[in-house]
Parts: sequence; structure tokens; C-alpha cells
Amino acid sequence: MQDLPQRYDSLAIGTIVFDRLEILRYLGKGTTSVVYAVRRLGFHEQPVALKLLTVQAAHDRNLIALFRNEVKVARRCKHPNIVGGLEYFKNGVFEGYTMECMEGGTLSERLDRVQRFSLDDALEMLVQIATGLEYLHQQGIVHRDLKPHNVLIALDGQAKISDFSTALWPEADLPYDIGQVGTFEYMSPEVLEAGVADHRSDVFALGIIAYQLVTGQLPYQSTQFADRLELNRRGKPTPAHRLCSDCPRTLSRLIAKAMKKKPTRRLQSAGEMLDALTALQKARGARHLW
Repeated sequence: MQDLPQRYDSLAIGTIVFDRLEILRYLGKGTTSVVYAVRRLGFHEQPVALKLLTVQAAHDRNLIALFRNEVKVARRCKHPNIVGGLEYFKNGVFEGYTMECMEGGTLSERLDRVQRFSLDDALEMLVQIATGLEYLHQQGIVHRDLKPHNVLIALDGQAKISDFSTALWPEADLPYDIGQVGTFEYMSPEVLEAGVADHRSDVFALGIIAYQLVTGQLPYQSTQFADRLELNRRGKPTPAHRLCSDCPRTLSRLIAKAMKKKPTRRLQSAGEMLDALTALQKARGARHLW
């Protein structure tokens, strides 16, 4: 089959794109992209994922810029806890790139199924995310939208950070008029109030994820922006150990420190959080169970 117009962002199995990639199955869709499992023609190898711009996004210069930023960051990163980019493609019909194929779904989907993780599973997941985040920060990359939906899981349980469209890094060429960046529930106070983000903003988001994995809920329940802004300024979430009986106070304090409202009082690096999580995990003598 030849390249076909991307109508409704739905391509039939067997469609050939970029003259070399065969569509095997649909994997998922976001607001600006659609993802398929594909295989190179003539090769009997493991499938990779192909992420394509949607029809609507392909006509928006800002969304195109964000997509290309994602491609550059993903292809730059080589780490077991990062979804790495492989090849970039563009022709008169499509624009996209290939990356590792992660068929275990997202951390968000897993949370929807189990509500909250066992303590050992939570620690293992957090260690993996913190390891990937530390690597990003060492490369001078600030993710800016770390959340469960952007953590992909392999079938063997390996967790990998994904989606770098809004990432800040030395070579980023992002449009100035894209508005506020990030996802409401995981934004730090400095991002909500002033739009200012650095690596400590990612640490805050990781703290929110940790709270969610351990307790089964977000620290702040309001869905209203004004209420959330006020809670970020003055609110005090219930300590994790009060909501989860098997959560050690050391972990509860660690999570609370990651979520400190002032960046200067927060955990200062993903590496600092990783060291503490690893120590807790070693003390328990357990890793992930699935």
C-alpha cells in the first residue's frame, strides 16, 4: 500500500508510511499526536512506535514547534528510564518519529486500575522515575510536564519518562505564545503563579506522583484554578502516612519535602530524592512485584 491521506488520524493495518514503515496496530492518541506500532519493511524485528502529528496539529505552527522540540529531546536522550527517539520522518503527508514501543500502557492507566500501589511497587516505580529524571537534569533538560500519563511502562514493568514537547533545554526553540505549560494538578506554585520552571519544579511534580502512588489520591482535590492556586500558596496536604497505614514516616516526610511550596525549601534535585528512595527500598529488602 502507498502513503494514504491521514483522515481522522486513523490508518489501516498494513498502510505503508514514509515508504518503509508498515502500520501494525493503533496504540493511542493525545491532543496533538497519534501513535502506532510499526515495523520496517523487509525486517523481522521487534516493532517500534511511530508518533505522528494529527491533522489539526499539523496546521498549527506552535504545535509543530512543540512536536519538533519533543523529537530533538527524545533523540538526544539515551537512558533505560527515558523513552528514546529513533528516527525523524517528514514528507508531504506526514510528520513523525519512531521511538521505543512501550506496550504496558501508562502509569496513569495503571493507577486507574489499582487506585494505589503497594508500598514496594510504589518505591520501585518512584526509583525508576527519579533515575530517569536525574538523567534529564544532568543533560540540562527540564521536563515541565511530568505526570503519570507521561510515564510509560514496558511489559516487564520498566518505567520510562516520555513526552518532551514542552521541555526546556539549551537548544530549545519554543514559541513565546504557547501560554502556561504543564498539567494543573502537578504544577508547582512558582509555575502556577509566575510561569517560572526549573529542575525543582520537576521535583515537585515527582512529589505529587509519589503522594498519589502511596495514598491513591492527589494532595489537593479542588478542580478550580483559583482554589488550587490558593491551596498551593497556603494549603497543607494531609501527610501520606495518615492516609496509608503502611507508609513509613520517613517516606511521608520525603514526599512532603518534595512538595514544599518554596523551591528553596524543597528537595533540591532528583538525585537527592533518588538517594532517599533507594535507601528506603534497600531497608525493606524488596523491589517491584508485578
